[in-house]
Amino acid sequence: MATSFTVDYTGFNASIKRLYEMGEVRRRDIADVFRKADKGVVSTAKQTVGVSKKGAYSKEYASRTHAKGNLRKKISFKVSKRQKFVYYVTRGTWYALIYSTGHGSFMGNRFMERAVSIRGSQAERLVRKGLNELIQRVK
Repeated sequence: MATSFTVDYTGFNASIKRLYEMGEVRRRDIADVFRKADKGVVSTAKQTVGVSKKGAYSKEYASRTHAKGNLRKKISFKVSKRQKFVYYVTRGTWYALIYSTGHGSFMGNRFMERAVSIRGSQAERLVRKGLNELIQRVK
């Protein structure tokens, strides 16, 4: 199972929603706060993930062909297009779940869980600080 952290900003929720509806805060301003806070999680995940020695090649599925280091390159911050206030760090490749949870005798490399456990509290603190600064700036 993937470990995640959820920031409870119920105190900020009403203020952000009001500012968002008034047009003073844009979605990208809020996403920028989360993007800056999640840089530590993304960099730690990239440092702890392993790199294949040769990559992979598939004759049957062209989308499963990738060069070595593809998983490390695809770890990034994303903004949900469907939901208004959902921001997350994603692994970005089709085989990432197999690599992180394991398959057969391979026990897996839980690089995302390690990154969240190492940098999760720092990211949560930065999100709270950034949202507070955003509200104070706009008021």
